[in-house]
Amino acid sequence: MAKAKSAEQEEMAGGMGFKDKQKALDTLKALDGRDISYQYHVITSFVNRAKRTLQITRDEEKLANLRDSLKIFEDWLTDYKENNRGKENLAYLPIGTIEAFRGLAKRYDVWNDEFFRAYKGEKGDYKGLRAAKVPGEDITWDIERNRRLREIIGKIKNERVQWYETDVGDFRGLPTKEHARCIVLAYSPDPAKLRKLVTQVREKFGEDDNDADMEEEEQRGAKRAHDSSSSSDSEPEKKFAKRSPEAEENQRNEKSESALSFKDREKALLSIKSLKGRDISYQFHAISGLVKRAGRVISCTKDKQKIKNMTEAVEVFENWITDYNVNGRSKENFNYLAIDIVRAFKPLAERYDIEDNGFLEVYEEADGDYKKLRSVRVPQSDVTWDVKRNEHLRELVDRIKKNLVQWFDTDAEFRDLPTVEHTRCIMWGFSYDVAKLKKLLPTLSEKLEAAD
Repeated sequence: MAKAKSAEQEEMAGGMGFKDKQKALDTLKALDGRDISYQYHVITSFVNRAKRTLQITRDEEKLANLRDSLKIFEDWLTDYKENNRGKENLAYLPIGTIEAFRGLAKRYDVWNDEFFRAYKGEKGDYKGLRAAKVPGEDITWDIERNRRLREIIGKIKNERVQWYETDVGDFRGLPTKEHARCIVLAYSPDPAKLRKLVTQVREKFGEDDNDADMEEEEQRGAKRAHDSSSSSDSEPEKKFAKRSPEAEENQRNEKSESALSFKDREKALLSIKSLKGRDISYQFHAISGLVKRAGRVISCTKDKQKIKNMTEAVEVFENWITDYNVNGRSKENFNYLAIDIVRAFKPLAERYDIEDNGFLEVYEEADGDYKKLRSVRVPQSDVTWDVKRNEHLRELVDRIKKNLVQWFDTDAEFRDLPTVEHTRCIMWGFSYDVAKLKKLLPTLSEKLEAAD
């Protein structure tokens, strides 16, 4: 079982892994050309996983292979740190910034519509470019972008080209042609200055109506980030829809209890600790939201120490996200059953003499909204119901797997109905086979009567 899981994880990581030296070399080759920050986080994640695997492995040959693999990765990390390769990273500009400079790029005749469409197709999420192929090529846009940018930047350095025009005329103080080539590929060494130039560029070179809307939204987002920069504390990003008083109260409860923050490394670690035990999907969205918020705040913060602190916090969060992706941790999520399904199987739980765990009552009080469980505490406890549920479900599911328990009964009396252990899971609002449970609903009462 462990072997199958490992293979599945490596497949999720794009054929990468750490089982031996060759696999490590293949991993480095697969990462070559991608954003150096991404390479670093993936390799760091593999090092951590390899070290954990070494601790639980007894086979001498496997141990030797793992150590060989680990050395390959650690040599890469040593080179990364000694040569300060973090500076090689070509951080992405927001798509709104690219749109703002489209008029200038077209005046220079350097507009890159293919990249822009790919970036916009990913809704400005640069991570999506790792899977987006260049038209007619067997290469992804992140690698192609980095290749082109290295060529342009190499030319700028070799020929000592200025990043901003110094000649008198319409272009004075604006990005040079080579700088504009970089901008249309979502890069600039000075994104802060670009933001200050947006209005001037638009006045001189015009814009589409869509561009204006995009920039206004970006400015509003930047203002919100700036307003919160003094504390750098954050809740996961939420859509600002109108909330009921009850929902607002729940949000206040969550905020006071979780205290998520990207102020510095310590706050980031505390944030991750405060999320532990909650639904893994919620942890992922909360941490992803913090990374995005931190990026916006960093972009409008001048204090170097604050920037350093927040950057370290982001690194902690990105390491967590890398581990989440590489290890396929989304599969750890215990999706919630609809309350009517849990309610429908309560008679079966009573037939099995399963003790009432109190979850259904709380779920009923929450009107079947599982998000509310994050702020409802278990009686005489500091633990909320979502954490309590996950804790019990992990124990139940582990026991089912360890003892090879069937999810559905095969005996004549309760044939095709959920087994006792499965029903325990259902009473905690979870099942691996929701579709089959739904099919059972119309005939559930009849089956129970027949079993009498």
